[in-house]
Amino acid sequence: MFEVASPDVDEGIEVHDPIELVRTLAVRKATAVAERRPDTWVIGADQVVFDPAAQVPWGKPPTPEVHMSRLEQLRGRRHDLVTGVALACPSGVTVAHAVSSLWMRSDILDEELAAYVACGEGRFCAGGYAVEGRGSFLFDKIEGDYTNVLGLPMPTLYDLLREAGWRFTEAP
Repeated sequence: MFEVASPDVDEGIEVHDPIELVRTLAVRKATAVAERRPDTWVIGADQVVFDPAAQVPWGKPPTPEVHMSRLEQLRGRRHDLVTGVALACPSGVTVAHAVSSLWMRSDILDEELAAYVACGEGRFCAGGYAVEGRGSFLFDKIEGDYTNVLGLPMPTLYDLLREAGWRFTEAP
């Protein structure tokens, strides 16, 4: 059984390396919840998009104008999406990350980007899109773990769980 709990942590930290940023935030989120529930296993995660050349992380777009601008910058280019995952359990805290690469189509029109921004789907997503929804039309190539792109890299999480001693032994 599982439950969702808000970690109530400040995500506005001054870490510019995208991998270090998501790993730090994932640990903060997991430990914040684990402090309230010390005998449970807690998963914390955070995700950002970044241009691998510039290494500048982007989170959720704060305004429709920024959202449009970011999508315009991604058009026809590759970018990476990195997710940090932390597991806090009674034996300690471990952290890992996963990186996937995405290529946005070069033939996307401004009108299409504007319509996507207006639909609101990507407003609360790292990078400003949701590939599992309407945003799938934006991309012509995805490389790496698709579950990472969706928000939680399951193979990475299973590695952390198994390192902590978890095994799948119960069927529903």
